[in-house]
Formats: sequence, C-alpha cells, structure tokens
Amino acid sequence: MIIIAEILYGVPPTLSEMLAVPLFVQSTTAVDDLVKMFIKKMMNINRKAKQELEKSQLESIKKSD
Repeated sequence: MIIIAEILYGVPPTLSEMLAVPLFVQSTTAVDDLVKMFIKKMMNINRKAKQELEKSQLESIKKSD
C-alpha cells in the first residue's frame, strides 16, 4: 500500500505510515485468530448438540418399544 503510493507519486512513506503497516497486519491477524476460535467453538457446540439429540432420540425409541 505504501510502496504503491511511492511508485505512483514518487513520495517516500512517512515514519507513521511505515509504523502503521505492521500494526494493521497484526490487528488483522488477531481478528483472524478470533474468528477461527469462534468457528471452532460453534462447531463444538453444534457437535455436542447433535450428540445430545441422537442420545435423546435413542432414549425415545427405547421408551416406545
């Protein structure tokens, strides 16, 4: 992003721009990690719910027999 501006406009990046890039990359990495954790948690909840449903259905079948 900064390199593109330098190529297009011939202006070298400022110190604040150079410092902003690693922070931006780090923040996006943190968000990606949080999203992955959230997805894993939702998958775990879904898996447990399916197991409980199957267990409940088996118990219901046993009771009806």
